[in-house]
Amino acid sequence: MRNVRTLLFSGMLAFFGAHLMPAQTSAVARLTVQSGNGQVFCQVPSCTLQAWQPISVKATDANLNPVVGATVTWTVTSGELNLGSATTVTDSNGIATENFTQPLYQLFASGLVSYLVNTIQASSNNQSVVFTETTSLLNDTSQATEIQAQGPTFGGQPLASVTLSAPVGTQLGTPILVEVSGLDIASNGVGNVSVRIVNEQSSPTLSCASQGGYADPGSVLTNSSGLATCYPVFSGSGNGKFYVVVGGVAASDISSAYYLGAFPLPGANGGFSFKSIPGNPVAFKIISGNNQVGAIGQQLNPLIAQLVDAGGNPVSGETVQWSVVPAGAVALSNQNLVTDNNGEVSQTLSLDLLASAGAAITVSLASNPSISATFQETVQGVLTTLRKISGDGQTAQAGTAFAAPLVVQLLNASGPVANYPLQFQVSGSVSLDYSTAGTDTNGQASVHATAGSIAGTATVTAVAGALTAKFTLTISSTPTGPTPNGIVVVSGSNQTAQLGAEFSQPLVVQVNSSSGPVSGVSVNFAPTGPISLSAPSAVTNSSGQASVNATASNTQSGAGTVTASISGFQTTFNLTVMPPGPQITPSSFLNAASRQVGALSPCSLAIISAPGLTPDGTADYTLAPITGRYPKTVHGLTVTFAGIAAPIVSVAMGATNPEVTLQVPCEVSPASSVPVAVTVNGGGNASTNIPINAVSPGIFQNIMSDGVSRAVAVRSDGSFADIGGTDQYDPTNPVRLGEVVRFYVTGLGATNPPSTSDSLEDPNSYVYNVQNNVEGTLEMGFPGTGILLQQVSAHQAPGLIGVYEVQGLIPANAPLGNNIQIYIGITPSGSSASPTSSPYSTIPIGQ
Repeated sequence: MRNVRTLLFSGMLAFFGAHLMPAQTSAVARLTVQSGNGQVFCQVPSCTLQAWQPISVKATDANLNPVVGATVTWTVTSGELNLGSATTVTDSNGIATENFTQPLYQLFASGLVSYLVNTIQASSNNQSVVFTETTSLLNDTSQATEIQAQGPTFGGQPLASVTLSAPVGTQLGTPILVEVSGLDIASNGVGNVSVRIVNEQSSPTLSCASQGGYADPGSVLTNSSGLATCYPVFSGSGNGKFYVVVGGVAASDISSAYYLGAFPLPGANGGFSFKSIPGNPVAFKIISGNNQVGAIGQQLNPLIAQLVDAGGNPVSGETVQWSVVPAGAVALSNQNLVTDNNGEVSQTLSLDLLASAGAAITVSLASNPSISATFQETVQGVLTTLRKISGDGQTAQAGTAFAAPLVVQLLNASGPVANYPLQFQVSGSVSLDYSTAGTDTNGQASVHATAGSIAGTATVTAVAGALTAKFTLTISSTPTGPTPNGIVVVSGSNQTAQLGAEFSQPLVVQVNSSSGPVSGVSVNFAPTGPISLSAPSAVTNSSGQASVNATASNTQSGAGTVTASISGFQTTFNLTVMPPGPQITPSSFLNAASRQVGALSPCSLAIISAPGLTPDGTADYTLAPITGRYPKTVHGLTVTFAGIAAPIVSVAMGATNPEVTLQVPCEVSPASSVPVAVTVNGGGNASTNIPINAVSPGIFQNIMSDGVSRAVAVRSDGSFADIGGTDQYDPTNPVRLGEVVRFYVTGLGATNPPSTSDSLEDPNSYVYNVQNNVEGTLEMGFPGTGILLQQVSAHQAPGLIGVYEVQGLIPANAPLGNNIQIYIGITPSGSSASPTSSPYSTIPIGQ
């Protein structure tokens, strides 16, 4: 009689804590096996799968996106397995995992039973998959496992006798075949056993092409006859080693793999050989190490580049070369490398003094240097930029000085570099007053140039380390006419233009002599301020006149000049660049209380937020007057609604644009399209059409002691409601249940008697009971609760323009807290529509 033992075979245990979110099972449109199917447990030394490994599935929606929080139900449909849990929940990747154990009462095979087959069904939202897990019993005579795998073959030959080779991305048409059968009944073949490839390197890799069904990704299952068909798919490039693993699970290498059997035996020549052939190299990709900043002598992080083919696949085994500009700026660890299996090469380096202005390190393909990539590295605190400031493009007559000096600026990462000796090199018929000039505190250095006797083009190059800046100068022939004795402005001075626009008139000068105008004289034009020119110089015509066109800066407004000069004489044009006109659209108009776009009505306070609302684009802001009427014009800024000037409360800088706060004139009639015009003195004008509503409620807010904006709420004792601060002078002061509270609102529409623009309510209104009462039907409440405030009064706020005061009784059943939402809605008089509600605000309410 055979020995009977009770063995407990357990998988790796995993602990799942509280679910992070409610189950989303209904979204599951597809359930697929993720890992663990086709395991074969056995207990012999050659079999490393002696503990069941966890199984998992992946849940995806109709768009194949992972479903998080889906409940997966696990059911043993055959065999004797104990599940760790009847249900598990998918994680952030849509994966749910199950553990299981098996009480095994039969260790040895009988004539009719060679192995035990167990099946587990995973299901979610009517989607399901089946796992088959097989236990191989032991032969009573040989003590060998009953299930045994035969060595893999390829094209009728043992796999060990061939080397698989194909271009990267290829799936071979001939499969690797593996037969899983064994002793006794197992000799008929064992189905649903996993066969997979385990690679011994991260690149290149082989995997089994998917054949559908319930196989793990990258593996295949044996058919009912015990035959597995694996069509290899090539990834990466270069030479590699792999193993064929039977009855196991995925692994990073053979040393960590669990399996029934592996081919070849681990350690035997390191696995089967294969080669993944990339396409021709076409480019280098920089992987890491670009744009580093270091100190002289410091070793930087490695520079890593990857050589790829047209499909982006890495290309291995190619020789590369490295070069440095300027030469000697860095010390390289090696000059030639060969791309590895990931197509990568690396280089370590340290920066030398010659890298003070930066260094460019280029890696290129030795056989085709046009395939390359360049790393830029910088020395901290040293030279980064040498730029021209002025003097480029000038023209001078032979033998005369160029009118403007040649000015450059030198910078490092911290800003201008002072006291640096800049070198100036000349090519052509030009002489300089200095060949070396030190930079000043602004990092600037300058030299003066004089034209030689030979007409043509010359260059002057400023040099700082590896940095250069080149000036191009023109020498014109000496005029044959009379000697000039002066230069005067003919036209073009005292013009204005908006940002980015060309001045309407050219700048025209005339060169004169004692005999009259002089032709053929080169005139230099040098701008200052926010001005650019069409050319730095021009030659006088037969009337002795020369001209250039001037253009206003795109970014800077203000005054500028252009100086026209010849040898010994000059004259100046005065020009002004104006800011752009206002740039308004309907979305520029906001409710002054809620900042809700388009929520404007007669008498309401509004904000216009747009570029170009101030004379200089950024400044000239005006605050509201302490008392008195609001002006209709501020710094030349005027806004009209349907031709009626609006009172301007203030002009200030908002988060992104200048903002004008104003009162929509009470005399404007509500309409779906009302013309609005904005005029800025000297900056142009703009117009658009916007809707003006009958009502546009918005609740005014202020910042309470905790820094949070809440509704302005005045309690019955005249104090402002507040969340409270940290001292006795800033106490906690919520509104109370049963208290009448005043709120301040804009946009409540018509009143009786009618309110007028820029006017207060009658100061004696309380005495004579003639307040400007709101005509519409008001509603105040706490959203989502059904609880309303009892209205006490609603009229124009005493002493305020464009503001309404609404008094409401806080009901006894109002919610309590520091941030209780509240709204105010209104239906205009004579309308049957639902109330127009303000955006929600909050107030603190206490008992």
